[in-house]
Amino acid sequence: MLIAVPVRTVNMADVRSRDDVHAQTRANLWESARSAAFAHAMYRVYAARAAQERLPHVRDLLNQVAGTESHERFTGQAKLIGLVGDNAANLRDAITRDSYLASLYRRFAAEAEHDGETKAVRVFTDQSRTVAARHDTLTQALTAIVHPASGMAIPAAVPVPPHRPRIRGHAVSAARTLGNLVTALVQEAFADARYTLYVRRARQTGEPRLAMLFGSMAGAGRTEQFAEQAQLAGLIHDTRANACEAIGGEIYNGRQMYPGFARQAARVGDHAVAALFTSTARDEVKQAQTLTSAVSRLGTRCPASG
Repeated sequence: MLIAVPVRTVNMADVRSRDDVHAQTRANLWESARSAAFAHAMYRVYAARAAQERLPHVRDLLNQVAGTESHERFTGQAKLIGLVGDNAANLRDAITRDSYLASLYRRFAAEAEHDGETKAVRVFTDQSRTVAARHDTLTQALTAIVHPASGMAIPAAVPVPPHRPRIRGHAVSAARTLGNLVTALVQEAFADARYTLYVRRARQTGEPRLAMLFGSMAGAGRTEQFAEQAQLAGLIHDTRANACEAIGGEIYNGRQMYPGFARQAARVGDHAVAALFTSTARDEVKQAQTLTSAVSRLGTRCPASG
């Protein structure tokens, strides 16, 4: 159940304080948002693989479901948890998050080296450098927004790291490094989804240059990098297997995760959020059914769909 991988990755310290919902409800909303962001990224990768295999119907369906995860799931959950603030708040949150990620990826690189996973060392080292450059660029943008008299200009785009050869070969085998790769993929998918929302806020507030900067961090070109890292983690297979993984995740979300979140929210009186989780659960089951129909046309029956 690949799409269910990110569940239970939320640190309570990440959750912004709000008085209108219970703390556990907020944590569940964050889990849901992370899951939706990761699912969106994985479905985009699955769609690209389906295109390579000349399966346009499956490609289009996976892209459609990816859009649902991004535009409906993530956007709605982000609104409830107050993920998007004003431009300065968004920049500060991104800077704080990148400081954390740079340190995290350096640790992951050291652990991968100890595990003998040289390809993963390169991935984590590159990620750490990219995040560090992003941090410096965001800091400059924040100064320009908060202190316009400083003469500091908002950078046009985040610096592009030097080109690296594509990662090929077998997936990593060390359990610790594999877990770290999945964690990094979840973090990057979540960051990408957040930047997409920051782009919208910057445009709405008349800051086109800032929107361009955030957009460079959430560009479609990152899908290929994400796909290569997911391949290294052993998460990408042929389209039939990918679709079955997606179906398993949708069924888990629709029958277990979201109903559980809904029951918890209802118990503490967060009835609006409970209704959202219940509705989302129904939608997840419907998406699983639609994907199952598409896979059946390929002559495949997924165990999770039975």
